[in-house]
Amino acid sequence: MVLGVRAESQSLSANPVAFRQGTSKFLRSNRSIYLAFDNSLFFSDFSQQNFNKMSNLLGKTRLAYTRVWHHVDLEKDSRTLGRLASSIAITLMGKHKPIYSPASDCGDYVVVSNCNLLKTSGNKFKQKIYRKHTQTPGGLKEMTMERLVNKKGYGEVLRKAVSGMLPKNRLRKIRLERLRTFEGAEHDYKQNVIRFWAETPEVIKANKLSEAKE
Repeated sequence: MVLGVRAESQSLSANPVAFRQGTSKFLRSNRSIYLAFDNSLFFSDFSQQNFNKMSNLLGKTRLAYTRVWHHVDLEKDSRTLGRLASSIAITLMGKHKPIYSPASDCGDYVVVSNCNLLKTSGNKFKQKIYRKHTQTPGGLKEMTMERLVNKKGYGEVLRKAVSGMLPKNRLRKIRLERLRTFEGAEHDYKQNVIRFWAETPEVIKANKLSEAKE
């Protein structure tokens, strides 16, 4: 049984579906979705939560375009800034989906909580320097990571790291808007989140390696 989907037993005479082996077709009627796949029919209420679950579990083209909300709790994630930012960038671009294309914006939302527990390797907190230029003579502006944290918080440090890992094109700003950072554990998207990174194999492995080093 697919999560969030129950079998439909009623007659299909009112809603004919052309079946084809190994393919999926959709008929949307009011608030319902009919999914024909491998000669079996599933029915689901057209709710955001069920639709997102279907897109991840079935991995079909039209379902995969729905945007899923991922939650990253840095209290339970031992990865450092760079490794965390690269995973977030992949999710924002949608490279984890079978329908990924560089020219299309098919990525998901990412909510990061407890950004104040962000980890950095080495002495980057005091040595890392962010630079920008106003394009006028003498317009070079420099700021250390420590100053940036005191001014805008750890969330801005993570956002800059993710921004540097995204392709420099017209989609970068749109993708960054789907990254939501919070300094504490509380956030406003608890009802939207259906994927928790603390339960993924990558994070579990990283946590075990971190505990072994300690």
